[in-house]
Amino acid sequence: MLALILSQHLFYGSNGHWPNDVAPRYLFPGMLAENMAFFLSIIVIAKMASIKFPKLAAYVWVIYLAGALSFLMLFVENITSNRAASIKRVVTTSSLTNRLDEAFIYLRAHPSAALLLNSHNVWDYEPIFSIYKFVRASGLINPIAININGYSPNSFSKNSQPLEFKLASTLLEIQHFGNSKFVPLHTTETHCTCFSMGITGSPLARCESGNIVWSVLEMN
Repeated sequence: MLALILSQHLFYGSNGHWPNDVAPRYLFPGMLAENMAFFLSIIVIAKMASIKFPKLAAYVWVIYLAGALSFLMLFVENITSNRAASIKRVVTTSSLTNRLDEAFIYLRAHPSAALLLNSHNVWDYEPIFSIYKFVRASGLINPIAININGYSPNSFSKNSQPLEFKLASTLLEIQHFGNSKFVPLHTTETHCTCFSMGITGSPLARCESGNIVWSVLEMN
């Protein structure tokens, strides 16, 4: 359990400040592990105390009960906010599913049409690859291309923003040359029969149909 907690600080910490300033999805299972470690620590200490002081053995259950109540109190104050967040996530997921289904219906009706993913933010990187997986998992074989707007590798410092620089460089290279998943953008420029999904902004206007993902997709 200690190794799990340390791994969260190592891989998801923002300058070593996990769980502060990280996306909520990176709090699991680390936060649960921290609370469970607190509860187990109470049990271990109580058990050791009962061995050291046999007269306490008859009352060790009181310590266990206090530990269990303390463990529960860690969650009670957040029940309302957790429930609200869960409901919001369900709504968000349902909306995203509807947007994807809209694209899938069009692409199935137009097997040769391309899906153009229009990016306005370097952090669209993960959603772009997720949408690719959703499309292929649905059985669609339409070509998929990326178009980036308003940013490039030159928008970021290679030294102080190495991750952003790398993501932007990768997306720009895919836009121009494609790869095993995406086709080069220029191969789709002569076709207006396309569906465009705007990730964090508007879709490409030249496509016959499209929608905006950013209004329903939360990066967190």
